[in-house]
Amino acid sequence: MGGTYHTRVPIHPGFIGTVGTYTVDPAVFRSLMTNWKCILTYDGTPYHGWQIQPALPTVQGTLAATIHHVTGETVLPQGSGRTDTGVHALAQVASFALAAPIPAANLHRALNRALPPSIRVTSIEPAESSFHARHSARGKTYEYRIFPRAGRNAEAICSPMLAPFVWDCPWPLDLSQMQLAAPAILGEHDFTSFAASDPDLATRSDGGDSEPRSNTRRIDDSVWTARDDLYIYRVTGSGFLHHMVRNLVGTFVEIGAHRIPPDSLPGILAARNRSAAGPTAPARGLFLVQVEY
Repeated sequence: MGGTYHTRVPIHPGFIGTVGTYTVDPAVFRSLMTNWKCILTYDGTPYHGWQIQPALPTVQGTLAATIHHVTGETVLPQGSGRTDTGVHALAQVASFALAAPIPAANLHRALNRALPPSIRVTSIEPAESSFHARHSARGKTYEYRIFPRAGRNAEAICSPMLAPFVWDCPWPLDLSQMQLAAPAILGEHDFTSFAASDPDLATRSDGGDSEPRSNTRRIDDSVWTARDDLYIYRVTGSGFLHHMVRNLVGTFVEIGAHRIPPDSLPGILAARNRSAAGPTAPARGLFLVQVEY
């Protein structure tokens, strides 16, 4: 039994002549597919997150439309995680399979020519057929960036060139207190207190999982630093619940503002209640910076 394949380019050197619709055996069709690993960087400001949504601009939807424009193939690229509305990525990983025999360099160049300036493919390469951007991921690193008032004039202005990529935090923050608190979340914990309060979203991972699952995660690195006149929070872990990083940051900011003590994290974790933690930090300061496989 054959399958019909629609394309604007030949899918195999043996298919010569009119470009259009071919009927091929499914086993042959699968053997012709190339699984691609694509690394993207994007400004999340114009997008309603990664995941495709009807009538709304999303990164996944924009990438899928661009792939179709370039190759004529309809695919839904899978991301390592579903970044939220306004969240940015320095190294989001996507995977998708194509039948068109396009060299990696040509596909890389064609995608960047067709994508909007807010999304760029930094690299693309063939991957093993078993590779999946989300299922194959073993860990992720996020950064959150704050424009602080501590040590500045209270009227200091956050440049409009910087504002879409940081939280212009209105309160003076004690970085030393935030640094003192950061290691308290290292190791394996139930992070229910830092998950989205909506029960339908609490089990969705910032790393993209929508299936119900445990709220236990392993955190390998949690540190606050000062860099380029910003306060930077960097966290690496096995995975992240929906809003988990932003809720952690909101809690650390409460500590930095001296509204809760730096030794409060163990109690907040033990409560397993969203109301025990601090507010959700704005999306614009969050970056997905690395995915480990």
